[in-house]
Amino acid sequence: MLADILQKKQKNKNIENNMKIKLTIILAIISIHFSFSQKVENLDYCNCMDKIEIKEPNLEGSFERKCNNQVIETGSFKNGEKNGQWITYSKKGTLIRKVNYTDGKLNGKIELFYLNSQPKLSANFSNGKKDGKWTYFTKKGTVFIEGEFILDKPINIWTIKDDKGKKTLIQYDYANLKYLVNNSADFHSDNAILKNENSEEYYILKYPNRVKKDGTQPIGGFYFGSDIFVELVEVPLDYWDTYMNYKYKATFKIGTDSSNSLSIEKINDHMPDSTPIYPFIISTNPDSKIKKIEHSELSIKLLDYKIFEALSFMPPWIYKDSNEVEVYVPYVINKILKY
Repeated sequence: MLADILQKKQKNKNIENNMKIKLTIILAIISIHFSFSQKVENLDYCNCMDKIEIKEPNLEGSFERKCNNQVIETGSFKNGEKNGQWITYSKKGTLIRKVNYTDGKLNGKIELFYLNSQPKLSANFSNGKKDGKWTYFTKKGTVFIEGEFILDKPINIWTIKDDKGKKTLIQYDYANLKYLVNNSADFHSDNAILKNENSEEYYILKYPNRVKKDGTQPIGGFYFGSDIFVELVEVPLDYWDTYMNYKYKATFKIGTDSSNSLSIEKINDHMPDSTPIYPFIISTNPDSKIKKIEHSELSIKLLDYKIFEALSFMPPWIYKDSNEVEVYVPYVINKILKY
């Protein structure tokens, strides 16, 4: 009887071991298949490497970027568009943003962080529309801007404080369509020296002549809007210390309830002097350290998304006289832009 029990136990143990071996082999085969199916793109000039499951005919599956063996960005694509959660880290591994997509539309919680790990923006989208409470913070963690949306429509009172989060500079009551407080809130200037979260290095901001325009405008005005854009846009590591010059046209459609939607396109045309601009024109280093690079199609696609995100993460508009406003966005690194 005892011998039969021991024999049965041994038999069960052998079966269990065989199953473990088979499972290990299956997982190894899956891992090998996955690693071979991934497309790898080396960006030697910045010591970065991009991995994507499928590049053609559309971007598909998981994406990962590593620079100097440090994970910089992760996410996934579906039918050529961002899908699921995208996470970005600085070159030293500090978390700087979490952004959620569904089929190319911003959807879910948005979290941006400063390099000191303090929150920069806490926001939410519902199927591509701004929704819920939005709060922008200073580097010290105090509230900078706050208000609420209901499906792209700003509601109740929106407040903008100074860049220390102390003095209230602007308050707009969207229920009664009027300013309660209305002072200048601009905070960047030409030749300002700012720190880029992606590279953790400093750059010089160059501000050309900007247009102040009455009527329908972002809360705080176009100058304040361009300052906020500078705070929200990224300089990815594959663009740092390279030359590039892209121009975008952002078209904002604003309802009489101040709800707004956004579309953007790349342009090659001259930018009219009378049109508002959100310029991001920077110098990162002396020319001796700058590389002449042809950026890959994947790098360009990812940058287009980052421009779109920065414009999408901005505070609301105030309707006055026009349902459509064009804003030009020169995104220039280490070049003098000629309009």
